Amino acid sequence: MKRTFDYKAKKTPQHKLLLLISLVLVSLLGIFTKVYAGPGQIWINHSAGGIAYEIFFCLFLHLAFPKIHPIKIVLSVFIATCLIEFLQLYHPHWLQVLRSFWLGKAILGTTFNPWDFFHYLVGCIIGILWIFGIKYLSGRYEAH
Repeated sequence: MKRTFDYKAKKTPQHKLLLLISLVLVSLLGIFTKVYAGPGQIWINHSAGGIAYEIFFCLFLHLAFPKIHPIKIVLSVFIATCLIEFLQLYHPHWLQVLRSFWLGKAILGTTFNPWDFFHYLVGCIIGILWIFGIKYLSGRYEAH
């Protein structure tokens, strides 16, 4: 029997619960990457957060827009994040004001780093696998 993915199926309560638990866990992981002190601290503080950021937004958008295919969601998150990364090369006054706040700095970033694109890609790959894993665990695959 072949199992296919029904991305338009209604979300079950179990599916929503798994998504919400995942969002909390990924949020905590993201915060942890900003306060971690120990081996690999520089990479974890400056790069691993980008992976958690991508996973979070993939899961969040999947929760918010369940009828959109997860691959479209993941591609949208990747493209938007790459645009935000390029925006870090731009420093108009209004953008600097936004970046002066913790949330603005966390979302918009402050320094362009081409290696971040790799971390965004890794985060999106994990994000799509995570979405499919949640769908599998919540029984949203159908046997044909």
